[in-house]
Amino acid sequence: MPSSPMKRMRKRYVLLSFSPQLISHQEVADEVSEALRAKGIRAWAIGSGPGILIYRCSNRSIEGFRGLFPLVLADDLHIDIKGVSGTLKALKRNFMS
Repeated sequence: MPSSPMKRMRKRYVLLSFSPQLISHQEVADEVSEALRAKGIRAWAIGSGPGILIYRCSNRSIEGFRGLFPLVLADDLHIDIKGVSGTLKALKRNFMS
């Protein structure tokens, strides 16, 4: 019996920007991850920097991801999507330069 070809999960990388930048990246990542889980969106924080977070999610969940932002959390923390790309290299080149 021939085996069926596996479907490859297409992934997207999402660059989030937040302000104020005084809050630690880990605290922001924890709050964003909690908000994503509450909406049933599977995404993983894979990087951070001053005022930014990078998440990876599936192509199918990107619309739900976009629907959650802009997000305002406690202490007047504003989080918004700065860019979305299919590769980490393109995300950095197009939105972080």
